[in-house]
Amino acid sequence: ASDLSAAKDDQQRLALCRKFMTQWPDDYFYQAACLRKIVSIQEAKALEDLMPALSSSNEILHESAVSLAAELPKVGTDHWIGQLAQAKGRGLAGILDLLARRRDPKALQSIQPYLTAEDPLVREAATRAVAAIDETP
Repeated sequence: ASDLSAAKDDQQRLALCRKFMTQWPDDYFYQAACLRKIVSIQEAKALEDLMPALSSSNEILHESAVSLAAELPKVGTDHWIGQLAQAKGRGLAGILDLLARRRDPKALQSIQPYLTAEDPLVREAATRAVAAIDETP
């Protein structure tokens, strides 16, 4: 917050957040804080900023991105199901993790093919997603 205090408006805050994320790529707490600020300002328009973070190998950044993306207003489960076919590796695992967070039963059929994926990271994320959806009352 103190780093953004000099900004006069949301556009300047967005620019500063993106600058800080580029400036300190290995400070994952800072990255996550900037992502939260970007999402609070842009809501659904923050997808472009969230997608790379969903692929992050750092758990702090990954979990923050999953949480933020899962709660984005006006971005429903159908959007994320549509992203599955385009994603690979950690990005695919990130989308599966956020579908697990959403616990929407309509995602179940789209998740199931990934239960047998070659990539263990994707396979484990698909297993978590199916388990989370199965727990939904």
